Amino acid sequence: TIIPDPSVPPVPHNISNDLYQRVISLPNSRNPASAYSNLTTVLNLKPVQDFEKTFARKLDSTQYFYNPQVGTLSLSQPLQTDEVLGVAYQYTYNGRVFQVGEFSQDVPPDSTSSTQKVLYLKLLKATSQRTSLPIWDLMMKNVYTIGYGTLTPSDFKLDVLYQQPGLGAKRYFPFGDKNLGAPILSLINLDRLNSQNDPQPDGVFDYVEGATVISPYSRVIFPVLEPFGRDLAAQVYNVVPPTAKDTLFYALYDSIKAVAQQYPYLNRFLLKGIAKTSGSSDISIGYNIPPGSVTVTAGGRTLQEGIDYDINYDLGTIKITNQAITNAGLPV
Repeated sequence: TIIPDPSVPPVPHNISNDLYQRVISLPNSRNPASAYSNLTTVLNLKPVQDFEKTFARKLDSTQYFYNPQVGTLSLSQPLQTDEVLGVAYQYTYNGRVFQVGEFSQDVPPDSTSSTQKVLYLKLLKATSQRTSLPIWDLMMKNVYTIGYGTLTPSDFKLDVLYQQPGLGAKRYFPFGDKNLGAPILSLINLDRLNSQNDPQPDGVFDYVEGATVISPYSRVIFPVLEPFGRDLAAQVYNVVPPTAKDTLFYALYDSIKAVAQQYPYLNRFLLKGIAKTSGSSDISIGYNIPPGSVTVTAGGRTLQEGIDYDINYDLGTIKITNQAITNAGLPV
């Protein structure tokens, strides 16, 4: 049983309950060989459901985007099914500093042993997606990648349409008894501002960096959690009827991808638009590339790793660092 601490404000924190203290108080809690058995045998925690044990690496600031206003993370590259994501962070609330997870400086290395010590972090993604677990609600399902390179606001246009069977694509949702004829774009809060950023809808997608777009990743963010599900239902129905599930894509948010794909008749929402991207010196070559297995050429000349380019073997990306090659526009 996890016991809440009534003396701690109801905010995320390592000591908001007694679980963290129980974990680190276990014998050899920092020993990789003992950590798993401690959690499963002593605390009766279940792997994947309650925790993951993994060898991890720290991401640098170029590999994710963090929005401090809403507390969201977006990775530059999607995670593989068997990959795990954890996080540690500090924040201030009412003048007090709170911490979730552990930083490396919190656990000094043991100078008498070469064994690495275990760090405990907040789990954001496990190796298996289970919609019944609280971690499912931490995953954002309202972010869409729309291309490659870096988006630019000039000449950017985006609209959301509904493909009504036999009647074509419409800018409005053809069902419901509320906000009849209103553009879907405005119903899901993608049109609340005019071109001067005044709070006046103008029928055009609101290009707001970090709020509706992440330009370096070519991603669009919907400001509501379920744009094609419950959030849209609340905008088109005064009282949401049971039949709403026959036209709105609830399964997109309460089911894993494989299950949602079994409802093709609900997959009628379209993103349509025009976008320009600026050039990028990053080249994607796939995930988990073996070191030393890549040869890069430019204009017929073999380039040197560490001089002309760098490779992130885990993410499978090549970054051209020799600006002369980029400026010359040589095929790579």
